[in-house]
Amino acid sequence: MLVYVTLILERRKKPPRVCKQDFRRTHLFLFIVCQLLLWSTTNGLPKSIREREKANKSNDQDWGGAFGTQSARESITVDLIDIIGDAYDVRSDGIVQVIAQETCRQPENAKRCKGLNPDSSYVAFGIERLPGEAIYSPYANRFREDEAVIFFGKTPPLAKYFGHTEYLNTIDDGKRRSNGRLDIQASLQDPINPSNINVTSDGSYSDSFNKDYVVISSADQNMYSMLSNALQQIGISSETFNRQVWPKEQVNLGIFYSSDTISTIMRIAFFEDQAIGEQYLSDVPITALRITPKLMKEEILPYPIPIRASKYPGDNERKYKRALNKLERKIRKNIGGDKRLDSTTVPIQLDPEECLAENTQCFYDSPDS
Repeated sequence: MLVYVTLILERRKKPPRVCKQDFRRTHLFLFIVCQLLLWSTTNGLPKSIREREKANKSNDQDWGGAFGTQSARESITVDLIDIIGDAYDVRSDGIVQVIAQETCRQPENAKRCKGLNPDSSYVAFGIERLPGEAIYSPYANRFREDEAVIFFGKTPPLAKYFGHTEYLNTIDDGKRRSNGRLDIQASLQDPINPSNINVTSDGSYSDSFNKDYVVISSADQNMYSMLSNALQQIGISSETFNRQVWPKEQVNLGIFYSSDTISTIMRIAFFEDQAIGEQYLSDVPITALRITPKLMKEEILPYPIPIRASKYPGDNERKYKRALNKLERKIRKNIGGDKRLDSTTVPIQLDPEECLAENTQCFYDSPDS
């Protein structure tokens, strides 16, 4: 009888309170760990990638190749961060803006589109800014001399022409008149176009369209070497690598108000299939990444000024200016009593090297046209 009662009491005993508390603590600890792991796999990515991933999964155009979809380019970005993220910040939250024909035909946009052909569409890139970077316009950036920008994606569908060109946009005029900037808008080197672009192709002009390509833009040769090695580790072919240079001799690099601004434009002319071309422009399959060393480099290995392709230089007509002004004065004197209509002449300098050397305006020249 005593044994029976003892067994019943033993069976009815509740587990010690300490054991239950330990279990609850263990459960809470595991829950927190799981939440941290979940956070690290999502919030650990750049904000722009996380936001775009949801938006693009349901509507992600596929142009083929390694860079054909937004999600593919985001995966490459994540892989690149895994390789260089300990030493470099990778910023991807920039702007890819299409300046359409209709935009440039509107009178109020004349200043915005000056120098651009209103019958062609343009793609302008606004690179994500550094903290403390002085702002000039959405499509002009200031860069440290140890930085780089990677553009990667698909070249346009078949057309008559495309060109990726980087410009010295504005410089400090030193006088603080109006906005204190002087427009230069001169190309820093020849554009990357179907004739000279590095892509995997048969080498023909027409086989340069709708292809994977990479452009690494920087002032530092060491940055190009580091990034090209990192991209090859991801599995991207070096055959698709192209280079754009910010020559330290011609560009006052830095992120301050007095620093020069750089702009990047892609021109596209006359799609063979206009519908496919409009589809391309509706969601341009190109990503731009800003690569910044976490510790600013004290020294860089600068590039020399790029050598441009030889072509007929044309005739500089400045030597005729004095004679032309003299002729104008004589004509005005002889017809002084007659009614006349004056016209404004705007000098346009088409030699980017002269614009860069003399700080004159080149109106976003197309040196390969």
